[in-house]
Amino acid sequence: MRRLDGTVGWTYSRAVPMLDARGAIHEWIGAASDITERKLAEEKLRDSDRRKDEFLAMLLEASGHRVIVENDPLRALERAEEEVPQACLLDIGLPGIDGYELARRLRARPATAHALLVAITGYGQDSDRQRASAAGFDRHLVKPIDLGILQDVLAGGRSAR
Repeated sequence: MRRLDGTVGWTYSRAVPMLDARGAIHEWIGAASDITERKLAEEKLRDSDRRKDEFLAMLLEASGHRVIVENDPLRALERAEEEVPQACLLDIGLPGIDGYELARRLRARPATAHALLVAITGYGQDSDRQRASAAGFDRHLVKPIDLGILQDVLAGGRSAR
């Protein structure tokens, strides 16, 4: 929406039709909320997550790993066909398809069926771990992750359960 001062923002609207005796809509009653601040905060969070991904990649590269960062899950699937990974570190809360679905799709592809899949997530309940295992993840690490544990997981490959 364009505001009176000329800036553009986000609005969330909800409305309910009011019907007359015949069932025809005679007016709408609703509310609109300015959610610009929430949208800006979400964008800052995404930017922060990208910076964390880049930092983790730098640490892993410094440890001798070859790292490719892909923030879009559908692009990650394409990229995994082009450059077959030995391990995939996946967040669960991804845009588009979630990490569980991405893991299932990676497991279903011959090129990535045997890759080490590690969930790196803020979801740490037993039910989250079970769901990750059912989706095909080999390991489930809760943020903030311990780099030493991640390196041990990567060194052990799929055998490190």
